[in-house]
Amino acid sequence: MAYSENNSPPKPGAVVVNDDTTQLNVLCGLLQKAGLEPVPFKSAETALAAMGRDDLAPVLIVTDLYMPGIDGWQFCRLLRSPEFARFNKTPILVVSATFSGDEPARITTDLGANAFLRMPFIGQQFIEQVRALLKGETTAVVLKVLMVEAGGLVSTRLLEALQAHGYWVDA
Repeated sequence: MAYSENNSPPKPGAVVVNDDTTQLNVLCGLLQKAGLEPVPFKSAETALAAMGRDDLAPVLIVTDLYMPGIDGWQFCRLLRSPEFARFNKTPILVVSATFSGDEPARITTDLGANAFLRMPFIGQQFIEQVRALLKGETTAVVLKVLMVEAGGLVSTRLLEALQAHGYWVDA
């Protein structure tokens, strides 16, 4: 582990992906205030290429949803796939100005992300969310499914599969 000039350990890193330069700079500044070293990327493609190296091991990933090329939707799903197994447990915070109501909770769960923060937000709100994620606190919402099936092996397997993916199933 490399140490800085004052012999203190390096700050934990956070990957930040946002194609808007202003938003990218704001997010990086807030992450520094939260005690993290931001590693900024303007596209998910460049972030994924860098994350393929062994020297980048972020403790947090922050991403927007709508970006050219690989968007935040695809980026989150890739980070939860076997191809990027190293990052399957890394907390993901999605930031977006697009959604309201209960949509953020559903989107967060669908993407395998750990939290969703609607923009614009207050800086302190972002920092608190980051700190909560780093402590292992999540705001994931459990999605509910009503399953109507005659029974048998198919319904048992379906019930088990849904529960394994975090759904609450009423059969």
